[in-house]
Amino acid sequence: MTNTLGAGLKLTLFALLTTACAAMLALMISGATVAPAQVYRGLFTDATGLRPGDDVRVAGVRVGCVEEISLYGTQAEVAFSVRRSTPLPRGVVAAIRWRNLAGRRYLALTPGSDATGYLKPGERVATTRPALDVTALSHGFRPLLKAIRPEDGHTLSRQIVQVLQGEEGTVESLLGHISSVTGPLADREEVIGSVVDNLTVMLADIAGRDDAYGSLIDNLHALVKGLSAESEAIGDSPRTPEHLAGAAGPREVRR
Repeated sequence: MTNTLGAGLKLTLFALLTTACAAMLALMISGATVAPAQVYRGLFTDATGLRPGDDVRVAGVRVGCVEEISLYGTQAEVAFSVRRSTPLPRGVVAAIRWRNLAGRRYLALTPGSDATGYLKPGERVATTRPALDVTALSHGFRPLLKAIRPEDGHTLSRQIVQVLQGEEGTVESLLGHISSVTGPLADREEVIGSVVDNLTVMLADIAGRDDAYGSLIDNLHALVKGLSAESEAIGDSPRTPEHLAGAAGPREVRR
């Protein structure tokens, strides 16, 4: 009888320990946190693609998640939680950024100019920035991503997102990567030329919105200029960013 009770107790303890380990592993995989958190809010002109549960990051580190997205007049109000151990300066900037070219987003928090204090729970972030439509971006690079190997495409997509958002790498390193993966292509000049045309249209469309896309425009401008230098199929029609000033209007993006 004693042996039976001992075996049952051991089995119960083993089951509890296994369940606890599985729960911890699930939390680690999902990126969820059980640390105490505080909720803040922000108004965005466009929160398309952002969803409840998406990451909130500071310097690339996950510190919370998006809780709720609702309509506030003509804007989108985003409620997001941040762990209590990460207080938000009053001048913090909340920007919706691309997570990948598949359309996933996250909310990035960066320091602002006002360092006089910290936001209280429930307060709104004063400065917010929307994300560029990632669909337009993925369409712009589609000729290139379709022409290279799938595994190279996944790596390149991630690098494009990181460089254009100023997170990691440089435009020069991105150009070098594009050059390496397109080197074996027989129609390399045509592929790069198509991408340049597509990105030029996109750049012309967002060039007047420097307040929201300042760094993105700079990086995209440098990328178009570098790709133009890579392509030998430019002909008499300039594809350089300087040509944007005389752009005749929107054109269809090549797909």
